[in-house]
Amino acid sequence: MRNIIDDFSDKTNDNYLFLLPIERFSVSHKLEMKNIIIYPKGSVDIGKLLQNQIFLKDNSKDIEKFEQNTIIAFCSTSPIKFPSQIINDIKLLNYATEYLTPIIDFIIYNYCSIHNNHTLPGRIGQIETGETLLLMFHEIGRPLTRIISQKTHTNTITIGNGLKIYEKECLKEFQLLNNDISEIGNVTLRVLRMYAQILEANTNTDKFFQIIRLFEFIASPNEYEQFKKVKSKIISHIATSREQIHELSNEFIFYTSGNNKDGLRTQIIHQGKKIEELINENEIIEIFKKLHNYLFICITDLMNNYNKEWEVIENVRNEKRGLAEKNKRNITEEKYSPTLILIDGDFLSNSISRFQKVYSEVYPQRELNKINIASICYEILLNTRKWDEDKIYSFLIFYSKEKKIPFIKETYEELNNKSINTDVAEFDFYTFGLSNEKEKISAVNKALYEIMKDKKVIDKMFLFDNLVFVGDKKEYENTIINFTENSSKDIVLVKNTMDSLIEVEVKYFSIGHLVGKILNLKSNEL
Repeated sequence: MRNIIDDFSDKTNDNYLFLLPIERFSVSHKLEMKNIIIYPKGSVDIGKLLQNQIFLKDNSKDIEKFEQNTIIAFCSTSPIKFPSQIINDIKLLNYATEYLTPIIDFIIYNYCSIHNNHTLPGRIGQIETGETLLLMFHEIGRPLTRIISQKTHTNTITIGNGLKIYEKECLKEFQLLNNDISEIGNVTLRVLRMYAQILEANTNTDKFFQIIRLFEFIASPNEYEQFKKVKSKIISHIATSREQIHELSNEFIFYTSGNNKDGLRTQIIHQGKKIEELINENEIIEIFKKLHNYLFICITDLMNNYNKEWEVIENVRNEKRGLAEKNKRNITEEKYSPTLILIDGDFLSNSISRFQKVYSEVYPQRELNKINIASICYEILLNTRKWDEDKIYSFLIFYSKEKKIPFIKETYEELNNKSINTDVAEFDFYTFGLSNEKEKISAVNKALYEIMKDKKVIDKMFLFDNLVFVGDKKEYENTIINFTENSSKDIVLVKNTMDSLIEVEVKYFSIGHLVGKILNLKSNEL
């Protein structure tokens, strides 16, 4: 176990270590951001901190909570003059939780979807019985070290099993604690808090109402605006074509006032109806998925400009709106397949080379070098049982060492943003060249996690319910485990069979058989 004091080497006699447990939350690695550290369950030597603290023997149950749960810690001076006085307990708890809330809100935003609150972690410091715990460590054996236990919330989070994170650098992109944070960044902190509160809503009606309120705040955080203006600003973040502007406008009318006072929000507020009385359960889930995606796009624009003044966001909206107005491509959401295909290009290229040689030795009389990119796409979808005619399929290909697929004329770079139309489907390609293997693995893992949480991984606002992943590396294993445990999406792997490096119980198809199919071999020839 870790001696936490070693991680805070700059601690002096004038400050404290603040430690709080987080239930329903598990991390596989120590996570650091500024002077804040999150520790995996059971990794901190609590006994070391509390040695010679005989007066804490009555806190044994509280101590167990620190030993059994993930711990978040930071070093700081006390915000009040006499921290050992019980009268100051609530002030100290509020200080600690408010200090750490932005980190947890960011994690919730990145890993928890508003249509599925079963992965919501517990609140900072709060345990299942309702109390919030804080261990304030001063010095070993000193009487100023103490455990505070008070109730500060009206309820606890109980639905689902909470959140598990396997990524080592999940806080890497969090910039809202930087010294250069400006107006947009401060608004974003509040937006993330409101997003987390949406997941804590007790009913779908409350959740829907809070989502609409968050859109209003994002559109205009400083003053009230009619929803007609709010809608226009939010659509400017989201739409990528003229047709989408029109579709989204009608969509938001349905969410709010409707065409004849029959919109969802109007009926909820003015007629006292529940959202379940207006639309069925499947429609509610689909709406929440869409609204989650829209919020993510808006919040991403805010976070990308965290160190700028608000007028910059207005400029971003105008620029994105202008580009959408110029884009006259008319493709509705229904045309896109709900299946996304993510490919490790190096693995695919090497596998085709490897198995083409094997099959050529088995069938020397056959000409096994005629491959086209459309047949590769078709066979991937057909053999993973994700094929559906007359759809547009999106393929994401990440590569580093291999620059092209064997026997295919185009390089991966030339395939980027290219569409191949066939009589039965359209295949859209988005390729990403990385400078080395490590960067490629990192990019693939990031894409997997963004797909899992309905993040916008390509320039489309559509969501994907299914994922086909073509790849086989040990470094992908934890992300795939995370995917299967925390996502309702269906995932199918295309990987090696006997010598696979991914040991996860999930549906898969053999890459060797896939290559055989691409080479026009029959099933009994594989």
